Amino acid sequence: LVDTPGYGHAVAGAKELRHWRDLIEAYVSSSPSLRLALLLVDCSRGLCAADGRVLRLLRKRRVPTFAVLTKCDLLPPAELARSHAIVSAQVDEA
Repeated sequence: LVDTPGYGHAVAGAKELRHWRDLIEAYVSSSPSLRLALLLVDCSRGLCAADGRVLRLLRKRRVPTFAVLTKCDLLPPAELARSHAIVSAQVDEA
């Protein structure tokens, strides 16, 4: 199990964000033990550019990946349904 920082919406310096991105990309590109990925997505924000990059890497490696919406308790049901539809489309387009 690997838990990465909130690299997509993190408040950090550019150098630190680049470092996190490089670490994640190196792990995804070369880990022989990577068998499944769960991409945690804040339902109020959707996917960010970094998520798209990671999804493309995971697909290239043929790693099964599931997007998991977080903070769902913060949205009313209708907004959560919209968020689910939006994130699903974003995942398909990534």
